[in-house]
Amino acid sequence: MKPEKNPYENQKEVYDKFLEFISPFLKGEEIEEAYLWGSLADGTFGRYVEEYHNRLVSDVDLVIFLKKDASIPKTWKNLRDYHSWFDVYKNKKFRKFEYSGSHHPVDLLVAHKDRSIKDLEKDNAKVNKKFRKLK
Repeated sequence: MKPEKNPYENQKEVYDKFLEFISPFLKGEEIEEAYLWGSLADGTFGRYVEEYHNRLVSDVDLVIFLKKDASIPKTWKNLRDYHSWFDVYKNKKFRKFEYSGSHHPVDLLVAHKDRSIKDLEKDNAKVNKKFRKLK
């Protein structure tokens, strides 16, 4: 169970700083669409009151839809974390987002090619997690 979290006070500032941080990555030719998912998308991004998954801070879930003919770039490392609609990757260049003196991990959730954002929104309606389009 997740511990209590203290969200950062200015969620818009956090979002704007993350967008500035990630914008160069989103210009990649292989990326069709990109969305935030989870705490940064729904305004609860911050610090946990106790350790959760070996960290004290929120991570950033960046959902990526590749173009139909695109391959996973060689610079993305597969973390071997597979789910029903995405696989988790990391990119060293964009692995840690720094905010308020903390390093927040950035996970690239690469959606399976047969999935669309509509599928994901439907699947996640029951857990009430939002998606926020970036590209």
